Formats: sequence, structure tokens, C-alpha cells
Amino acid sequence: MSLAKSSPAQHVPGFTSRTRILLGNGGVKPPKQAVADVRIGILGAARVAPLALLAPAMYVPNVQVVSVAARQKDKATAFARKHGLANAYGSYEELVNDPAINAVYVPSPNGLHYKYALMALRAGKHVLCEKPLCANAAEAAEMVRVAKECDRLLMEATHSFHHPVSIRAREIVRSGELGEVVSTYGSFRLPPIFPGSDIRYGNRGTEPKLAGGGLMDTGAYAVNATRFYVDATIVGCAEAKLHEAYPQIDSRATATLTLRLKDGTEVPGVVESAIAAPFPWLSIPRAKVMCANGTLEVVNFLLPSMYHAINVYDKAGKLLRTERHYGAGQTSCASRTWSPPSPVMTETLTRSPTARKQTSTSSRRLPLRCAPFSPARVVSCKARRAARPTTPSTRCTALTRFTSRPDGRRARATAAFASSKLPRACARGGR
Repeated sequence: MSLAKSSPAQHVPGFTSRTRILLGNGGVKPPKQAVADVRIGILGAARVAPLALLAPAMYVPNVQVVSVAARQKDKATAFARKHGLANAYGSYEELVNDPAINAVYVPSPNGLHYKYALMALRAGKHVLCEKPLCANAAEAAEMVRVAKECDRLLMEATHSFHHPVSIRAREIVRSGELGEVVSTYGSFRLPPIFPGSDIRYGNRGTEPKLAGGGLMDTGAYAVNATRFYVDATIVGCAEAKLHEAYPQIDSRATATLTLRLKDGTEVPGVVESAIAAPFPWLSIPRAKVMCANGTLEVVNFLLPSMYHAINVYDKAGKLLRTERHYGAGQTSCASRTWSPPSPVMTETLTRSPTARKQTSTSSRRLPLRCAPFSPARVVSCKARRAARPTTPSTRCTALTRFTSRPDGRRARATAAFASSKLPRACARGGR
């Protein structure tokens, strides 16, 4: 392995830091405007609202969530008190008619998106609607028509479209590097963790109009991801295999779709979804675009802010490179040939045994886990050996990773090690 530096890269936040930011408990929150340009009301005190809306809104200075409504006023009041919202309403009509807000977030069950989104649009509010946008194509067409008629923005809350990893994946497909698109694949499966009374099962199948099921839940993410990467429109479903948990409600499904690309070409796309996947349950959401000259794979398209990877394979299935993109100046790539579009640190990894022998001993011993994941922590093996004490210590590697950070903690960590009082944070790797 060899390291090629084009210019100093910004420090990539560790996994723990990224998770805290995702939950709204970390990072630098900008000061809010006195009167925010976008003032949002939540149409329902849903469990998804804190993660999907409240936490991200903390980091946008011109956005403020000010109101919440629920069918029970006590529930809305408790939600508003917990999350610091100014107003709580006991009916949805009160919220959409509130002049203090100009946008509405709809996190209600799938079958109710159509009703409440139209209510908000006709009240003159912009609408951010949870996925799936609605229950069927007819409802979607009517929602779009009303949004245009009212001159208001109607948007499905698929946040991953705006993440740098999704944009980069689409750029790779558009560039023609891998040739023409042949087919697509998307998968998102969850273990059987939801009770039958959950809205995903339509309250044990007694309320099918709620539009629950695996394909309408996790399947929506997989469909949206593959469509976005190839700029396609779904024009049909060739085959669907459903495993029904209750009548008209599937627990898992495999569907073969027909996608129409921008040039009019139609290609097949397979989607696997489940809200009660069989063992093995652990399955990271991933999407693939199979092309004439290779394959693009996006690992964890669901929450790329926490962790993700873009894997590019050649036609024979050999891994060419892995990319990760966490924002401006926070990009890393592991490959032998590719050069990133912006100045970042590039790790060139030798993967074959023959090529590995040609590299120096010091380069070969560099832990792979540190290379593409966090470039700011990468140090040469020689520097690590120089930092080692004369007496054996199992904490040496953790100290080296900790002290490789370009900040003022290096001196403190070194001093602590010299005094044989290594802080607990150092022993864990200093995240």
C-alpha cells in the first residue's frame, strides 16, 4: 500500500461523532435566525419525527420546527414539551390553518398521506411527506396536480438523495465509465421486530387501507435508491412474489420491475424488501447497478451519514476501488487508478498477493481499517514504531491512532503515556 497526498484533507468525523450528529447531539449547531424562512408544523406526533426532522433541523439556521398536532391534545402537548416546540394542537385542521407556519411535515401512516397532504396544500402550505408518498399511482397524480394548482412544493422525504454518496453514485453511472446500464438491484430487509399491532401490519390486518407491508415500507427505500442512481421511471412490474403476514399485507416481497431510462431504454430491476426477514436477519441496505463493463454497489444507502461505501467492480467481478463521501473535504478513495475530483488524501491499496509483495514492509503493515475510513488518523508504520516504548505495551496501537490526529491532544496523550497513566479515551482509540 502506498499513500498519495494531493493536499491536506479535513478530518473525517468518526462513527460515534457521525451518529451523534445524526441524532442531534453532536457537531456545531449554527445560530438560528430570529424569524426562520421555513417554519414547519408536524402533522402527527410520530416516532419517526425526531430523527427524520427535528434533529436535522437543528443544523439549518433558516429552518425552525414550531408546531405539532395530534388527534389527542395531551399527546401533542407532551411531544411539544419534550422537543421544545412552541405550539401544540388537538386537530390537524388547526395546524394547517396556523399562519405561523408555512410548511407541513406529514409522518402519518402510508394510507393517510394522500388525505393530509392535500389538506395542507389546499391550506397554502408546502408539504414534506414521508415515504412512500402515497398508496398508489392515482393518488400520486392527484397530489402532484393539486401542488401545481396551489403553487406549492410537494416533496417526498427521501433524505439520502441529497447525501454526497448518492450524488457521487449517480455521477459514476452517468459518466459512462461502466458502460450502459443492464439491470439494477436493491435490498432492504428488517428482522421480525415489529408486533402485529404495528401500523406496518395494518393493526393485524384489520386496516389494510393504511397501506402497510414490507414493499410499502422498506421496499420504498430500495426502489427510490435504484431509480435515483440510473435516472429511471418505473413503467411496470413483471413479477412479484409476496409472503403475506395478513390478507393484503406482505411481510416480505421480491419484485421484478421494468425501469425506463432517460434515453427510452427499458431495463429490469429487482427489489427485495422485508419487515420480517427470515434468518440471517442482519442485512445492510444495499443497491447495485449492473452495467456492460462493470458493477456499482452502494452499501447502506439508508443512513449514509453513519457509514457507507461505494464499491466499483469490473466485468469479472474484481473490486477496483471503494469510495466514501461524507461532505466537502471529507472524501476518501481506496484504489490503484482513480483520482478523486476534489483535492483529498487518496489511499492506493494493493490487493493481489503479487502486488502486495512489491510494496514496502512499512506500507504493508498499515491497518486497512484506518486508511479509507479516516485519512487524518493514518500514520506510517515507521512513525508508529518510533512512538513505541521500549517495554511491551498492548496500548501502543491505540495511542498511535490517537496521537496521529492533527490537534493539540497529541502532546497530552504522549505525556500521559510517559507517566503510565494513559486516559481511558486513548485506550479506546480516542474517538
